[in-house]
This record gives sequence, C-alpha cells and structure tokens, in this order.
Amino acid sequence: MSGSRSKRLARLDARGVDRRLVEWAGEYGGGKHANLGYPSRNILDRLGEPRGGNGRIACAERTPADHVESLVRKMETNGMAREAAILRCEYFRPQISMPHRMDLMRSAGHGMSRETYGRGLELAFEYVGLNLSLKP
Repeated sequence: MSGSRSKRLARLDARGVDRRLVEWAGEYGGGKHANLGYPSRNILDRLGEPRGGNGRIACAERTPADHVESLVRKMETNGMAREAAILRCEYFRPQISMPHRMDLMRSAGHGMSRETYGRGLELAFEYVGLNLSLKP
C-alpha cells in the first residue's frame, strides 16, 4: 500500500480498507463462482447460521464483504467500470504477475499501461475506503 492512500483516507485507515478488500476477495473471489463477483456461500449454505431477532435468516447483504461488493458494483454502473475491474483483478488474483494482470485486463476490454493500472487501483481503493467510512 502506498503512503498516498493513507494520507487521503481520513476516516478509515488504509490497512482497514485493505483488510476489508481482502475479506471481500475471500468471499466473492473464490468458491464455485471463482473470480466472477458472486459470493462463495449462497443462502442454502447460510441456513444453519443464527437467526436475527425477527426470526429471519440473515440477509446476504448483511456481511462486510457484501457491502464492499455493492460498492464495486456501483463503480461498474457509475462510470468506473475499469477501476472496478482493476480492483477485482488485484484482490481476486493476488498471486499473478503484473504482465499477466495486463493480459487479463486487455482480454476483458480494458487495455492499459501499468501506470494507468496503478492510478486506477488508487482511485478504486480510495472510492471504497471513503464509502466504507461513510457507512453508519
């Protein structure tokens, strides 16, 4: 993580944002629908979980990872599709090399330089961080 990220995130520190993104990638980046942006645990997997005060099973939109996913989807629909794709590439596939990342981005229709990738990652990280800090 770069120092500039932590300087710009006033309410939620950069390590906290990174931790939330790693948790998001763990839930949405693996399992049956690996790397497609769907949770690895569906509602049937959640049947054994404790119920809320109203007796209902916890809604899938209640986890911290679900909140991050909703932010990334908002990015995709609000003119930040490339940045959302960069964030998914960075956190869903942390083990791959930068040349492989560039190939994946190009094959997804987002050809760019390494510098553009870095700026896009910075913007996406900042967007998620600032919106996570605004959550009540």
